[in-house]
Amino acid sequence: MGAPARGVVVANTTVIKKIKHLNIIDDTPDKFKCFFPGLDKKLTNWSSFKNILKFDKAILLSWNYKKTIIKRLKSVGFKGNVIIFFPTIKILKI
Repeated sequence: MGAPARGVVVANTTVIKKIKHLNIIDDTPDKFKCFFPGLDKKLTNWSSFKNILKFDKAILLSWNYKKTIIKRLKSVGFKGNVIIFFPTIKILKI
């Protein structure tokens, strides 16, 4: 969830880069359909991403928008774990 520069660093220096079924959601219009640096994945936005309910894990890379993103996940019916890396690593169940 999110594709900020700090999230790119986290994704490229952890096991995230090895996840095969990875979808990256970001609502920044300039980033839509661009590739996530270091990964062979294009970014998508919330409105075009229909498969969010098929997943049970979300990795929050834009941790400064934690409240907003978790609220959005709940509003679309996401049920699962949200993994947050900063300020400490934690897993939230929603």
